[in-house]
Amino acid sequence: MAHHSGLMIAVQALEKRTMELKEKEAEIERLKEKVAQLEAMKVETAELKAKQLSFESVAARLEALELRLNFPVQARTNAVLSDDVTAVKP
Repeated sequence: MAHHSGLMIAVQALEKRTMELKEKEAEIERLKEKVAQLEAMKVETAELKAKQLSFESVAARLEALELRLNFPVQARTNAVLSDDVTAVKP
């Protein structure tokens, strides 16, 4: 009878270890999924940074173009005003 109860204890211990192992395996799978999500976010972040740089470059080019378009108009307006002022002077 003592032999039988020792065997039962061993079986219960083995079942407990098996359950713990399955829990650890499930935890490892969850961690692997998190790592995959982080890797995907890393790639997405790099892509977004590249797009941001591209947008900043486009914005800088637009600002430069706007300055070139507006400055000559301002310069011409000033020239016309000075011509008018000299024309008005006696």
